[in-house]
Amino acid sequence: MAIVANEFLPSYHLLIFIFERFYWFYDNTKCIIGRNKKSKVKFLGSSKNGPSNIINTRVMRHLTRHSVMTTNHQYLDKYAISADSEKLIIGTIHPHDHDNFIIPFFYGNKLSIWTILNEAFNNEIGQEINLDGILKFLERHKISVSDTIIKCNRKNPTALDKDLIPLTLNTGLIEQIKTSKIKEILFTSGFQKNNAFKLFYVDILGLKITSEIRKARQTILDKSIFGRPIKLTVLYSPSGSSNVPLSKSKIYLENKHKYSKSSRPVYDFKVDYYRDNFTT
Repeated sequence: MAIVANEFLPSYHLLIFIFERFYWFYDNTKCIIGRNKKSKVKFLGSSKNGPSNIINTRVMRHLTRHSVMTTNHQYLDKYAISADSEKLIIGTIHPHDHDNFIIPFFYGNKLSIWTILNEAFNNEIGQEINLDGILKFLERHKISVSDTIIKCNRKNPTALDKDLIPLTLNTGLIEQIKTSKIKEILFTSGFQKNNAFKLFYVDILGLKITSEIRKARQTILDKSIFGRPIKLTVLYSPSGSSNVPLSKSKIYLENKHKYSKSSRPVYDFKVDYYRDNFTT
């Protein structure tokens, strides 16, 4: 069973309606960005008599350039949660261009989390990270990987959670977790609208995120949900783009002195942080 998100997506005709009236209004007062007042927008029809019935080609190009991009998850069916797993990594959904991934697997576009875990566990994945090495590492440490979104649209062609419009949520996680030995779930993004923890905790489980959970970045699920207590932990993102905000976090500043001789202190902290979270 899957949840289909109710998101408002403007229709093509509504967009045309809005654009026509916007440009008609500015036709004799302002110009399109980057042009002066003398360079008016011309529709096929007189702007003095109201908006044209035919949209300006500039607007058509804008609509084409911003057409909806739909992403279907490629790995959920092939890599279900193992019944023997005790830890579970949960994200949102992989980037759209999966054909260009380094490895056809979760986080396979840049290998960020696999690179960190490989360093944290003395190159257990291998000197050269590949799919076989990742799968053997996960099996050895009783870890599974999954995501909260089966299908989504994207506002922009990026890998950012903020650009996602979830269409179908992975409610199958509930049954897979119940029939596994999962004791802890580790999320690679947190509390914002389309982040992994929020989608799982609020949209799939129907629970409320409290200020205490935000502050601690973790909570314990009551055994009534999955038949046993399960710890939920929001990890600091494995992405390199998270290094700047991480460098200003309380947990890093409290441990900064340990990395004073390192040429990459934030990254080295992250390696130790992931090791601690995947061994406890």
